[in-house]
Amino acid sequence: MYDLLFDNWKGVFAVAIKSTFAFFFMVLILKLSGKRTLTKMNPFDSTVIYAYGSIVAAISIDKNVKILEGLIAMIALIFLQYLVTSWSKKHAAFRRMIRSKPSLLIFNGKYIESALRTERLCMLEMESILKSQGITQLSEVGAAVLEGNGQVTILPKTPDFENQKEQTLDLRA
Repeated sequence: MYDLLFDNWKGVFAVAIKSTFAFFFMVLILKLSGKRTLTKMNPFDSTVIYAYGSIVAAISIDKNVKILEGLIAMIALIFLQYLVTSWSKKHAAFRRMIRSKPSLLIFNGKYIESALRTERLCMLEMESILKSQGITQLSEVGAAVLEGNGQVTILPKTPDFENQKEQTLDLRA
């Protein structure tokens, strides 16, 4: 039982040192990779962040993973993230493949039930989202859009909403 909690001080110090190096290198990498890495994320960006976390965990705990190996893995991820974002700027088909398209969930005070089903949201969840944004009546909503990053944007219904709907609702990827 004692071996499960503590083996020797050498192992404890190795984990502390490796964790410290991995942490500071990850902070440096996130700083160098730009604000995009830390913004509201689409599925691709979330995957990259999860991968960084896995690498830090492997460096910290796995005795077979050396610090330099983990650092190289992090650098490779930054390069891949840069490559994918560059391609997505240049190629619309590639951009559509890695980005989630916004979904219209409510329009003109009415739920779009097929969109709610597709996005696996229920009306109770939508009511909670509306309340968190100060909207108490469904009839007050001009449009509710589930963005590619998972956020829900609520556009209140205004007297000129019908005239502006084409200008305000750009749901292209």
